[in-house]
Amino acid sequence: GKWDSNYPPEPTVADIELPKTQEPPKQVKGISTRKLKDAVKSKLKRCQNFRIPEDLVDLGGAWQDSNGTWHIYVSGTGSTNLNGSSRCRNPNSSIKISNSGPIRLYLDGSLSIGSRTWIDTTDVNHAADFMILGTSKAKTSQKIDFRGEAPNGEALKTFVWLPKGEVKFQLGKQKRLVEGAIWADSFWRAANSQLGEFELRLPTNMPQLIYQRLGKEFGIGPRDYVAQGVTSW
Repeated sequence: GKWDSNYPPEPTVADIELPKTQEPPKQVKGISTRKLKDAVKSKLKRCQNFRIPEDLVDLGGAWQDSNGTWHIYVSGTGSTNLNGSSRCRNPNSSIKISNSGPIRLYLDGSLSIGSRTWIDTTDVNHAADFMILGTSKAKTSQKIDFRGEAPNGEALKTFVWLPKGEVKFQLGKQKRLVEGAIWADSFWRAANSQLGEFELRLPTNMPQLIYQRLGKEFGIGPRDYVAQGVTSW
């Protein structure tokens, strides 16, 4: 409202300072957007699931640190469209995230999950175990577009960090449930109002786990901050 005080000047609020951008460790070589698309397509067209991280280890796109965390790096600022085959249905082949350890997927560019596949996180214990993180090389045009739906409305468990980009869910007939958190410059839920619904649910201990794994800059305690000047999610 209007500033009204006997003690000018009017107070000001500093610009929010974002937490430090997460970068892939130097030990992970990385995989180009083109190679990732070809590798996923090769599996999905045979009606097989593409497994992360297992199917990326031999391609140089995955590395596991001493704490058991898998680091996946997709290099290049282009866009990667991952989609299944129209003959592989009931259910559609998936991009399956394993429970072999926490997974961090670093992206320089954009990612689109087509309508004939889906990200299967049913084996993931907690949303903090699957992170999608934009890197410092990402441009303001970076996007993640989720179109594929889980066959039985299973939740997508993930933490998305895309401070420069856009996260978009295109809804079909089913309700879309995300268990986790999304930090992006813009967020879109695209659908006809007569179709599916969207729900974003913050699971137990999510802020604390993000704080522990990504550092104090993501903290939510009384003396810590999600970003400078922001003390809660």
